[in-house]
Amino acid sequence: MALDASLILGSPQLAGVKVNHKGMAAGAAGGLVGTVAAAVVSGRGDRASDRTPAFGRLAFLAVTDDELALVGLKSGALSVRMGDVIERVPRGHVSSAELGRGLPASLTIAFRDGGIWRLEVPPPNKKQAESVVRVLSG
Repeated sequence: MALDASLILGSPQLAGVKVNHKGMAAGAAGGLVGTVAAAVVSGRGDRASDRTPAFGRLAFLAVTDDELALVGLKSGALSVRMGDVIERVPRGHVSSAELGRGLPASLTIAFRDGGIWRLEVPPPNKKQAESVVRVLSG
């Protein structure tokens, strides 16, 4: 069953995807190493613009008509359920959304004020990430 943040956000969800912190796939110690390595490889060493909210191992990025929201996820033995809203941003503040190639795929959300959220999409969730990018770009 697909996750839906509509009730928590008080507005119908148009698209959503499970996300990890950038570099999470590199392992527990690799989070920082993976992020720094990605910045060096991409030539983007400016970490000041990285305003990715802090969250646990996994979160849910949801898009509604009016906003982009990052919602915490809680893992049970057999299921994943919605936790608290971590951060909400009006959609008008989003300037672009890009889904990179690779496994896991990088998801970069840029904001009009110059801030950036750098996330990763677990491989089974790439189609949902494509939907998020399509909705944010449309």
